[in-house]
Amino acid sequence: RTGHLLTVQRPSDTHEVFADGARIDQIVDELIDNALTHADPGLLRVTLEVEDDVLELCVIDSGPGIDPGRLARVADDFEMLDDSSTRRAQGLGLGLSLCRQTAELLEGSLEIESDGSSHTLARLRLPVGHPSDSQPTPSAAAG
Repeated sequence: RTGHLLTVQRPSDTHEVFADGARIDQIVDELIDNALTHADPGLLRVTLEVEDDVLELCVIDSGPGIDPGRLARVADDFEMLDDSSTRRAQGLGLGLSLCRQTAELLEGSLEIESDGSSHTLARLRLPVGHPSDSQPTPSAAAG
């Protein structure tokens, strides 16, 4: 897929967190693939923030957006927004639904936002642990 400029923005400081990396990779791969597949060539931005106990990852594309009337259904169970025989992308339309379900299994959320004319934003929010959460306190280790 050509014609996309990918930018990745992450925090300048390093955060060590405990999370299900394999499941997060699956979700992120699908969100990026979905943006590349359905958006017109342009900017694709990925941002990552970790604040307190929440990881927030956003994938923003500069594509045509999603009609607000159809936006509520975009991550519903196995429903495609374009089910015509002339649709640009192939597949069964399972990607975002499975991403949403996986995020919920990880006690997080996946939200899709669009203004209907110029972009789509997918926001993944997941709770994470920190290495210090699993370390025994000095008094507990001694006793």
